[in-house]
Amino acid sequence: MVDTAAMAAPRRLRCERHVDPLGIDTLQPRLSWEVADDRRGAHQRAYELIVASSRDGAEHGVGDLWKTGRVDRSTCDAVYEGAPLGSRDRCWWRVRTWDADEIASPWSDTASFELGLVRPFGLPGYTDWQARSIRSGVRGTRLEGAPAPFLRRSLHIEGEVVRARLYVTALGLHETWINGQRVTDDLFRPGWTDYTTRLPYQTYDVTGLVQAGDNVIGAVLGDGWYCGHNAIGGGRQVYGERPALFAQLEVQVAGRDELVTVPTDPEWRTTTGPILSADNYQGEHHDARLELDGWCLPGYEDAAWEPVDWGPPPLAGLVATIAPPVRVTEELRPVATWESAPGVHVFDLGQNMVGHVRL
Repeated sequence: MVDTAAMAAPRRLRCERHVDPLGIDTLQPRLSWEVADDRRGAHQRAYELIVASSRDGAEHGVGDLWKTGRVDRSTCDAVYEGAPLGSRDRCWWRVRTWDADEIASPWSDTASFELGLVRPFGLPGYTDWQARSIRSGVRGTRLEGAPAPFLRRSLHIEGEVVRARLYVTALGLHETWINGQRVTDDLFRPGWTDYTTRLPYQTYDVTGLVQAGDNVIGAVLGDGWYCGHNAIGGGRQVYGERPALFAQLEVQVAGRDELVTVPTDPEWRTTTGPILSADNYQGEHHDARLELDGWCLPGYEDAAWEPVDWGPPPLAGLVATIAPPVRVTEELRPVATWESAPGVHVFDLGQNMVGHVRL
């Protein structure tokens, strides 16, 4: 007798090895899952996949993009072979499996994936990108860094925000904000890359940050591996002399087919603030007396800020990121503190560590 109580729906659904990824650039992504069958010797004999253009469609078995029917195959993955996909398309999918006794599992929970801007940058009339890279006029030298640039742009949205996506990367590192809130808790974005080969960009769902009416998008740039100390060259400015931002905010408004697109362009403004230098190897010099309170909120007065400069185009193609993010994983408290000189305090964290200081 078959122990049907041990059978369950497939689990750990992945697209290109990620859970519900945003901004992939693979037009035929690989979908994978795990059989949830704990019986000894259990294995998959077949599967069925459905991919739909809406969550409701997927949950009601309407695979308007792809419906495989039963596929007799034991491996728990499949390459998408449904209707052609394009930039910004979002898809929902489910899977069920059959075991060695020809018993079908329940359908899995619904997973999703969304494509990024897949038409390449730099081809007029063809590219999805309206953005160009922008930067501050402040620059360091081969020996020393410069204050971190702050950049901001105001925008006004007429109507209800239905969906908003931020596509963003940098020559260097970026920390991006909308209306006073950080877009993500990811760190060191866009991550290490060989800038002569590829420049990864990230896609963020910022629907909850963009509002009807006045908005502000801002960013703080760091030298990173682009123009900071780099182990490859042994010094600074291996790839370029100063960091640059490359970003595109797209907002879908209720009742409108055309997206509201806000790229990095000459309407952005820049200044410097409390970060007097920031280098992956040399650390950060932060003067809290120079904080720019409210710099990324509507109503902030930026008349004294400077216009941005155009930055160089990416040295190589923009690609959707595949690397997992760097995030805070633990908080440490000092095991000992002492004053080594008047006004100079030392904090012993008890171990070698990489992270930020919160004072």
